[in-house]
Amino acid sequence: MDENERRQGLGQYLLDGLLFQLRKAEIRKLFMATSDFTEAGEDIYVPAKALFQKIGASLELKIDDYFEPGEARYVYGLQLAESSGQTEVAPAGNLIFDDLFPAAETDDGAVLTWREYQLGIDTHDAVEELDRLLEKAKEKDARFVIAAIPSDLATGATKGLTHKNFQLTGTLKDYYQPGIDQLNWILRFDPSA
Repeated sequence: MDENERRQGLGQYLLDGLLFQLRKAEIRKLFMATSDFTEAGEDIYVPAKALFQKIGASLELKIDDYFEPGEARYVYGLQLAESSGQTEVAPAGNLIFDDLFPAAETDDGAVLTWREYQLGIDTHDAVEELDRLLEKAKEKDARFVIAAIPSDLATGATKGLTHKNFQLTGTLKDYYQPGIDQLNWILRFDPSA
């Protein structure tokens, strides 16, 4: 919003209308992202974060130095539809990382893509593929690589990510469906290496 339109309740009005339409469309959960970008020493998104919290959203994920060094990414989650209780989800299978693409709104971040595969049906060397993708990220001078994976496919992937020094940076609850979260792992490259 323009500076002269702020603090008049217009943001709340627009957000209320959006939430009404999302609930009407039976959208289960809304995720909203922002940053801590500063202008003249002031975090310009403080009012947005306050508004998210006012409507009941919770901070679910913070990735430091995401947009650029010193500017974090914040993701808030807002449950729109009532959940039918805690859902237990059994591990579904395995995943393999299969490509790399630029992280949204960064010039030097990368995100791993993945696909599910079945042991005994597909034959892949998941470790070799992850190594190849990490080398590709280094060649592109990436500052970091993010792996955002579903919790029901995380068992094997977690071992591989941990082995490659990825750190779990946060979880988006019920991201894919109730009981299946998005686990966000990050590997930061040493700029002096």
